[in-house]
Amino acid sequence: LITIAPQNPVGLVKQISNRSNSKRMLGNMQVDYRLPIFNKALKATVNVAFDRANSFGTEKVPYTAAKYFVRGGKEQSYGESRMNKLLDMYLNYNKDIKSANSRIDATVGYSYQDILFDYPTYGDYSKDSLYGAAATPDQRQKTDLAFFGRVNYVFKNRYILNVNARKEWTSVFASGYNTALFPGVSAAWKIIDEPGLNLKREGSKLSDLKLRAGWGISGQSEIYDGSGRLVTYLPFASYSIASTTAQTNLGGVYYPGYRPDAVNEVLTYEKTRSNNIGLDYGFLSNRVYGSIDLYDRKTTNLFNFAPTPASASLSNRVMQNIGSLNNRGLEFTLNLVPIASKNITWDLGFNFTHNRNKILTMTTAGANDTSFVGINTGGIDGGVGNNIQIFKPGESINTFYTYQQVYNTAGKAVEGAYVDQNKDGVINEKDLITSTYSGEPRNLFGFVSNFRIKNASIGFVARAQSQAYAYNNIASNLGNTQSMYNSAGYLNNIQGSYFDTRFSNRQLFSDYYLEDASFFRLDNLNFGYDFGNVSKQNSSANLRASFSIQNVFIITNYTGIDPELTDGLDKNIYPRPRVYTVGLHLDF
Repeated sequence: LITIAPQNPVGLVKQISNRSNSKRMLGNMQVDYRLPIFNKALKATVNVAFDRANSFGTEKVPYTAAKYFVRGGKEQSYGESRMNKLLDMYLNYNKDIKSANSRIDATVGYSYQDILFDYPTYGDYSKDSLYGAAATPDQRQKTDLAFFGRVNYVFKNRYILNVNARKEWTSVFASGYNTALFPGVSAAWKIIDEPGLNLKREGSKLSDLKLRAGWGISGQSEIYDGSGRLVTYLPFASYSIASTTAQTNLGGVYYPGYRPDAVNEVLTYEKTRSNNIGLDYGFLSNRVYGSIDLYDRKTTNLFNFAPTPASASLSNRVMQNIGSLNNRGLEFTLNLVPIASKNITWDLGFNFTHNRNKILTMTTAGANDTSFVGINTGGIDGGVGNNIQIFKPGESINTFYTYQQVYNTAGKAVEGAYVDQNKDGVINEKDLITSTYSGEPRNLFGFVSNFRIKNASIGFVARAQSQAYAYNNIASNLGNTQSMYNSAGYLNNIQGSYFDTRFSNRQLFSDYYLEDASFFRLDNLNFGYDFGNVSKQNSSANLRASFSIQNVFIITNYTGIDPELTDGLDKNIYPRPRVYTVGLHLDF
C-alpha cells in the first residue's frame, strides 16, 4: 500500500465517521435606573453578559480503510470550550437646554471582559493499542479593562460635535506597555436645515444633506495563530514541555523537560489612526438617498512574528511591533425606492468600496531603511518553502513576486523562459519582480433588491469585485507532466492547463499563473408569500412561506474553482455549495 498516494474519495466519505456535538449558553441582564437628581436626566446602567460554548467530537476510521490501513485504523476525540464574560457599567446624562438651543448627551463608564479558552487533548488509538499519546492540554485567557467617556453636543439641531476617549488595559502585555489611551472626535453639519441656504424651499428636490468629519485612534491587542486560536502572549517568564527531540536520557529512559519560552516585554498595542470625511444626501423625499465617504487609515506597531538577532532572545523569532500600513479609499452607497404604493413596493440598494493599501515600513529603522527588500510570504504547493508573494515597503500587502514569462510569436508561454530583468545573462532570484497585481481586491460592489406585490415578494443579494487577481496554484503545481508520475510508484491526474502550456516541469514562479479574479456572484435569491391570518380563534396566527437559493451563480473569467480568495492564493479551497431552503413561519 502506498500511503501517500491519492485515496478513493468515496472511501474517504463512506468509511470515516466524524460526529461532534456543540452546546452554547448565552445570558444577558441589564438594569437601568434613573437617578432622582438633575431633574432625572441622569441614568445608571449595569449590563452583565456571558457566552459559554462547548464542543466535543470523535473521529472513527476502521482498519479496513485505506486512509489508516497501515496503522490499524483510528479513533480520537477532540473538543474545546470557551467562556466569555462581560460587565459594562455607565452613567448617561441627557439634557435639552432650551435656553441655549442645545442638547447634551454625555456618558462615562467602565468595561470588563474576560475570555477563557480550554483546548483539551486526547489519545490517538488504533485498532489494538494507543498509537499516539495525548499532547499537552492548552488553556488561554485574556482580560481587558477600560474606562471610557463620550460627550455629544448638538446646537440648533444642526451642528453636532462628539468627543470621546477610552483608556484600556490588557493582560497580554507587560506592565508599562499594557495600557493606552484612544481618543476620537467627530463633527457634523446638517446643511439641509440651514435656514440661510433655503434648501427646503418649495419645489426643491433635495430632502437631506449632511456633512460629516472625524478623527480617532483605535487599538488592537488580539493576536491569532495559524489555527485561529487566540494568542495570549505572556508578558512574563513562562515554561513549556520540551518536544520529543529534546529529551534527557536518565538511566536509559528519556524524560521531557521544561524549557523557557521567548518573551517580548515591550510588546504593546497595534494602533490605527483614522481620518474620514463624508456626505449624506437625499432627494425626492428620500426616495433616493445614500452617502459618500473618504477615509485614510494608518496602522502602526503592527504585530509581526519577526526574526531576532542572535543571542537576543530564547527563540530565533518572536512577536514584535514592527512596521506600518496605510489604507485609503472611498465608500459610496445609493438606495432607491422606485415604487412605494399600498400594494407594490420596490427597494434597491447599491454600495461600492475602493481601497488601496500600502506597506509603509517593515523594520525598526522605519522608512529610512533602504537595505530591506521585504519578507516573502504566500506559501504554495509544489515544493518546500516556496512563496509567491512579498511584504515590501511601498507595495500592497500580498503583492505577487514572480518571474515575467516570455511568450513565442504564437502567444504561447515558453517553458523556463523569463525576462532577464538585470541583464546579467542568468535567471535567478534577482530577476523576480513585484507585480502590479495583489491578492487584495481594490473594488468591491454590493447589490440588493426587494420587490413586493401584495402578499408576494422576491429579492436578491449580489456581490462583485474588480481589479482583483489570484495565483492559480492548482494549475502551476499539477498542470505539467512532472506531477503526473510520483517516484513512490503511482500516477496523478494533471490539471487542464497543461493542454495550453505543454509544460514538462513545474513553473511555479511564472506570472503566467496570475489570473484576473474579478467576478459577479448572485449570493441569494429568495421568494416569499404571506398567507395572513390562518386562524379564526387567534388573530395573531400569521403564516408565511419562503423559498431561497444560496450561491445561485457566478460570472468570472477565472479558470480555477472560485475567484473569491482571502489572500489571492488558490491552493486547496473547498467548493461553495448551492443551498436550497424551504421554510414556513407561523406566528401565534
